[in-house]
Amino acid sequence: DETSYHILVKCTFASLFWQSFKEMFNINLPNLHPLTWCPDLLDEATCQTEDCGPIFCGMWAILTARNGRRHGENPMNL
Repeated sequence: DETSYHILVKCTFASLFWQSFKEMFNINLPNLHPLTWCPDLLDEATCQTEDCGPIFCGMWAILTARNGRRHGENPMNL
């Protein structure tokens, strides 16, 4: 199923993105539950406050690249 969680966290492109993201920024995407991933990111017990903004920006980048590809723009590259 192509859920928001799958698109932003689990698909092949997202997985590769998060691996590169960790190497570049030393921020690890926390383990997120498929049903509560968004509120989990806002919970300090799951995600440090200073990591939340960069992670959401990363998710925006993944979604923008995906939507561009689906609408005939350039393929997604890492």
